[in-house]
Amino acid sequence: MTTPDKSPLSQGVPTAARQNAMPNQWGLTGQWETPYAHQVNCVMAARKVKQGYAELPCGAGKSAIVYMLACDPGEYDDRPKKVLILGGSRSTSTQLYNNGIQNTNIGPYLEYAFEKKAISLAPPNSTRRVHITSYGYLLALQNQPFAERLYTKTPWDLIVLDEVHQAMGTQTWKCIVRIIGPNTRVIGLTGTPYRTPTPSELDKSASSGKSMDQNSTFLNPLGPRFYKISVKDLECAGLIAK
Repeated sequence: MTTPDKSPLSQGVPTAARQNAMPNQWGLTGQWETPYAHQVNCVMAARKVKQGYAELPCGAGKSAIVYMLACDPGEYDDRPKKVLILGGSRSTSTQLYNNGIQNTNIGPYLEYAFEKKAISLAPPNSTRRVHITSYGYLLALQNQPFAERLYTKTPWDLIVLDEVHQAMGTQTWKCIVRIIGPNTRVIGLTGTPYRTPTPSELDKSASSGKSMDQNSTFLNPLGPRFYKISVKDLECAGLIAK
């Protein structure tokens, strides 16, 4: 049984935040049919970068933004044909898939792979593919021929990294780098782009004469932050409780 999304976004709370939203260009239906203004603004900002990340706290409706990115026509009405969506865990990736089935019209193109017995692929002649899996699955299959065919050899137009902070600075990021092609856009979403440096990192920076911010970002390899909305902003918009 699918558990419905309990975020304020899915509950359809009446709010002025919707008033300035553009008409739905992204195939959103159901609970997501009318996106919030900040979600639209995030996607519009993402159009201007090839690689980067957005900082979005809990309650911002990241799941809807994931699909808006995957189906965004861009400035020239050219939707990405091959999209890879990576989630932080199997459970969150499964929820992303279920949300896509329930709240978008891209079901015929939607794929998932969470284990060898749980794989659904679009028809070989499909003009579009939106493939969902988790960081753990990608890492576990990194040396398998199946993964080589499915991930490394696919010319992805767009890779969306949900909870991207879970991938950075790990072996997972090395796996992701392997599947980024010369024309691939890579967009990350996170609510926690900062971390405290480890003692060894602080010692290393001290010995090199360079200071290291105690609240330094570790998403630099991905690219610049192109969009941010704060908890206070969401409170003022009536999307989360104060």
